[in-house]
Amino acid sequence: MKIILKTFLLSIFLFNLFIFSGCTGLSKSTLKDREKPFKEEAGNGNENNRPETPDTQDLYGKNSLLIPVIQFNYFEMSLDYFSKFVQDDDLIFSDYIFRIFGIENSPYNEGEGTTLISRTVKGDVYSSLERALIKINSDGSKWWQVKQTVRNTAIFYEALISEAGIPLTIRYIDPVTGEKYETVPSIAKNIEEALEEMSSTVLKEEIKHDFNIIFNKPEIVGEEKIDVQAGTFKAFHIRDISVQRNKIDIDYWISRDVPGNIVKIVYSSAEQDGDYIVELVKISQNNKAVIKETDITRRDEFIKIISTSEGSRDGPIRLIIGEPHNGSVGPSETSYYQFTVERRADIYIEATGLTDEAELIYYDRDLTFEEWRTSSEGSTLNIEDYFVDAGTTLYFTIVEKEDENSYGENYTITITEDFILSKTGIRMQGEIHFKAFELKSGKIYFQTLNDDGLNYYKTIVKNGPNIRISVHNLSEHAGLLWFDSQNGSYSGVYSTRHGGTNRMDIRGVSEGTVCFFYIAGDTAKMNGKNTFNITIDEFSDL
Repeated sequence: MKIILKTFLLSIFLFNLFIFSGCTGLSKSTLKDREKPFKEEAGNGNENNRPETPDTQDLYGKNSLLIPVIQFNYFEMSLDYFSKFVQDDDLIFSDYIFRIFGIENSPYNEGEGTTLISRTVKGDVYSSLERALIKINSDGSKWWQVKQTVRNTAIFYEALISEAGIPLTIRYIDPVTGEKYETVPSIAKNIEEALEEMSSTVLKEEIKHDFNIIFNKPEIVGEEKIDVQAGTFKAFHIRDISVQRNKIDIDYWISRDVPGNIVKIVYSSAEQDGDYIVELVKISQNNKAVIKETDITRRDEFIKIISTSEGSRDGPIRLIIGEPHNGSVGPSETSYYQFTVERRADIYIEATGLTDEAELIYYDRDLTFEEWRTSSEGSTLNIEDYFVDAGTTLYFTIVEKEDENSYGENYTITITEDFILSKTGIRMQGEIHFKAFELKSGKIYFQTLNDDGLNYYKTIVKNGPNIRISVHNLSEHAGLLWFDSQNGSYSGVYSTRHGGTNRMDIRGVSEGTVCFFYIAGDTAKMNGKNTFNITIDEFSDL
């Protein structure tokens, strides 16, 4: 039995994680360096009460200040898999339970619980997370209780977790029927195998991988007193500046003395409207089990819920780019979808959470669903299209193949777009050949990115044999891409970026060769800063 972690979720749930952050000021020391011990507050005089120094030698161990943030992210990521667990004992949910409680190292006492609420600065609640330690057993195992909501989705479960973090029993309320069930997860039916697969070493490596994706350069700002709805706490303040295009800043306040460790997280972005805040609003006592033995229906064999299909040939479901859609398709049936592109872009369609028996079929602009263009099969389905013009409506289906044991499929569809357009699209579209503006070597060209975010260029080689293209002051939301010669031979050369300069070196081109390249960017995020200059130099290695 393999631990299953769908890494694509890290791109989707980075949004869920990154709806929290922001603040400025104070001196910093990078977490990846050894920081000096924090000073006591003036007048304290009690060395024994000083919070322990953050462990920076082992960022992925239980003593890292950032472990609670990763744990919180795992809660968010596990939410989508709860419904699949309810239906068919899906392993991914159990895997996340292990990740969550396998790294639990905060001071919950028996009966103690916490409530975290995330909201906009206007006060609109986005999500809540309530969890409590409801019982500690003599063998070291613990009963945990979790109630989690994200907008209109709510789940409730109580899990018996072994000392090593393995989920042994899960009691839950079916979100559809309201019935209370108890089950032993497949992962716990062979404890020896589970301990081998879900070891602390494996967990540490997974955390290390996720850490490097979630965080950019976290730095300790200092140790501060911070006021939240649950009270006033002394906490370590950490700031992380995102490398993502929308320049997200995230501030974390972590306290060793608070159950769950998280006091506050603030997300802020100068390029987006408003901040999002996650805040500790309550520390509760005397929490008890909600699901009683007498209320439980044991599910040794899960009841299969037959999925239904969506849309039709004449009325496909309309999806919105950037808004995930939870869909389904019936056994041996087809679900139909469409979406419209607002700006010229590269388009990426992904369907996740499927079994290997499903297929995504892409029809491009064909509303009749007859002439399909390409397809994808498996548990994660991906289709890409390049240089799609604004206003274009595209169509695709998800098909559940014929299987006598099939109960249909449930999945999540995510459609994303990219405005730094793919070199593949250029090669497919071919318009670069008649729209390219000619540049000569040895001159400086001051340019502005077109409104559609795409400029084509060409240059004719005088002598060769090598050419260097340099683009100065290019926005981080734009890129220098693709290099080709008129005869169609693709060179496979890519640009590199050093500060505000993008550079591309092409070697072995002969005199008279006509070469093409382009600059593309997301003008909506460039805020008018779309002016740059280009130089082309020919040189010899001698």
